[in-house]
Amino acid sequence: MTSVLFLMPHWGRPSNLFLVRQIRMLRDAGVLYGVAVINTEGLTNWNGVPLYSLTDQSQARRIYWDIRRRLGVPAHPPTQADQLRKLIRSSRVDTILCQYGTFAVKLLPALIETSARVFIHVHGYDTTPSMCPPDYPSDLLRLSERATIICNSRETRGRLLSMGIPADRLVVKYCGVEVPDAPMQRPSGSEITILHLGRLIDCKSPDRTIQAFELASDRGLQGKLIIAGDGPLRVTCELLRARSKWKDRIEILGAVSGEQGASLLRSADILTLHSIRGELTGQIEAFGVALVEAMAATLPVASCRIGGIPEVVVDGETGILVEPGDVEAQAEALLQLANNPSLRYEMGKAGWRRAKELFTVEAEQEALLAVLQGKQH
Repeated sequence: MTSVLFLMPHWGRPSNLFLVRQIRMLRDAGVLYGVAVINTEGLTNWNGVPLYSLTDQSQARRIYWDIRRRLGVPAHPPTQADQLRKLIRSSRVDTILCQYGTFAVKLLPALIETSARVFIHVHGYDTTPSMCPPDYPSDLLRLSERATIICNSRETRGRLLSMGIPADRLVVKYCGVEVPDAPMQRPSGSEITILHLGRLIDCKSPDRTIQAFELASDRGLQGKLIIAGDGPLRVTCELLRARSKWKDRIEILGAVSGEQGASLLRSADILTLHSIRGELTGQIEAFGVALVEAMAATLPVASCRIGGIPEVVVDGETGILVEPGDVEAQAEALLQLANNPSLRYEMGKAGWRRAKELFTVEAEQEALLAVLQGKQH
């Protein structure tokens, strides 16, 4: 492996920070050719990394195709797969790393034809058939004959096995985060800050977290709840807050940057996510990067026993896991942690140790390079 082309659907989204970490890993290892996305929004470079658009952005070409359509002449603008073919032919890439299976199948013709080695990194929703196009499982199976599929957890690997993807085409690689050299020292005060950090979607159930916070506050919890993130359930959360007798203790921030997220983790006392099987989407948390970030920040976690979360959080050691949907149990977990500063610190410190052992950026970089070089399977 000498030159890697990194493919991802979108550039600049707050929820894609973990992909930016991977880009830095490959850049720092000196093997990254560039990053190709659907539309670069006019950007051509990011921190020394070339950015390529898979959409023809030139004004002249847009005018050309528009005139053909207006004249009634058959118009077939180049597809994203066509643009990828062109990029591969004009480069010397020998390895392609495509993020999300759903994006990979859109590029299927180019990925099947290329002589470069192909790797597809799946993350969660792209292993949930109810959230994917009808032909997606068969298209991904076809791609797996040509590509190695990187799974972000054993949970994700199991889902792909159930979709018929052969075991020898799958490899597990956890995501990594920046982990401090020493656990963070946290002052214990009477006011507790509880943080939800993640998209406001049904499988993360921020509405249940608000309900659990209300129950805990009814029972004497002194503190506030911060909801950081955006998504389809934003309006639901705003309504719940507006109707709550504890609304002065509930903050809904919307989407936050990586720097803001790190600051929130430093100032919080507990990280909580009420993960469930999404009632609308059927999605289940496949890994939980926010949980790892919390552990790295020496925070105890209160979450649910579902999906890939038990691979990250050790119940009773680095946090407390309850059954999905059990708001009462989540409230009790929040109270238990809020009322016991020493328990919070011991669980936070155990989480930091686990993050340091398994989930560092350095560990992910080593594993990712090993996979791309064919040394891990």
